[in-house]
Amino acid sequence: MSRRGRNFLAQAPLSDTVRRDIARVYTERVDYLPGLSKEEKLAKLGKISYAEYLLKYCKLAPEALSFFQTFTHDLFCLGIDAVSARACYEAGDDYRSFTYPGLMGWNFQNTRKRSRTFFIFRTAMRQSLAISSRFDSRRCPRRNHG
Repeated sequence: MSRRGRNFLAQAPLSDTVRRDIARVYTERVDYLPGLSKEEKLAKLGKISYAEYLLKYCKLAPEALSFFQTFTHDLFCLGIDAVSARACYEAGDDYRSFTYPGLMGWNFQNTRKRSRTFFIFRTAMRQSLAISSRFDSRRCPRRNHG
């Protein structure tokens, strides 16, 4: 995990257990489905949500799920409780800039490059806020619908 990611977690209003869990699934390259072939792993991932995978197999504290809940919104328009773990494994995010945490410990991983930035959504939010703060409403007058 980058220094920026560690600093963010240290300041986040989360319990120490949740912070450790989040850092662990981002940094460890663990096969959370040992003893299964690639086909068996993909079949299992297709039957469970990413939220269930994080809880049951990665052993995250339930409170940690809220941190990850919106990770799938930009691509699937659904939370991690409604998206299969296989879809997360195969898709990454729609920018192909990171792999979902907890799915990186298999020797048959997808070959996409992992981003060095830990919080891509925070950066995107900052950019959108900067753009909206520069917006001048006088240049875009409202239509009179009345």
